[in-house]
Amino acid sequence: MSGTLSKSRKEIESFVKWANNQNLKDTNGTIVHIVYEDVEKTFSEPSRNKLTAFIKHILNVYDIEDMEYKTILESFKTKDSKSRVIFQVDSTLDTSETYYVETLENVTYDDLENLFGEPICTNIEFGVKNKYEWKLKGKNCVYTIYDWISTGEDFHIGTNKTNKTELQNLIEHIKSSVNVNNNNNVDASVSDNVVSEDDGVSEINVSLDNIDFED
Repeated sequence: MSGTLSKSRKEIESFVKWANNQNLKDTNGTIVHIVYEDVEKTFSEPSRNKLTAFIKHILNVYDIEDMEYKTILESFKTKDSKSRVIFQVDSTLDTSETYYVETLENVTYDDLENLFGEPICTNIEFGVKNKYEWKLKGKNCVYTIYDWISTGEDFHIGTNKTNKTELQNLIEHIKSSVNVNNNNNVDASVSDNVVSEDDGVSEINVSLDNIDFED
């Protein structure tokens, strides 16, 4: 039924209010403001999964950049968590000043591709230490997820700043979104020496290319 949201209207209106506080951007880098009445005119309500269909619709209408509907849906469903943020994939981010913080065990290439899309493929010759990379932007920090060649199949997380709460959110986002072995358990936790959000964000300028974090 075109133009009618029936019983799902309240949830969708709630989603629109939430989404407009997330600073979603279109492919031109402009922050998107979703106008419910405009989107409603062109939305055809399905019989099932109405909110999912609506999210897919606004991604198309507003040309929102590098965002998977599953990522937005999960973040909205967990909106009552004050620290929950959306992590946006952005291949143009500069990750040259990032440094290793965590290892994601039992997370495969396919898991990450399903979650974040195709990675940036780097040249594994001439001393480059990783083959694949996903670049993400959180509320406070830039993140890189990459494979460290010397350790085999494990993927690692790097960041340009250390924020304990946001880092934990990223790890939990991956844990809850990918289908991993060993009872879907990802052996990744935030180290004790990482500062908490309440303590502020520490600025560390370390080049990943110039320092070996692992033997």
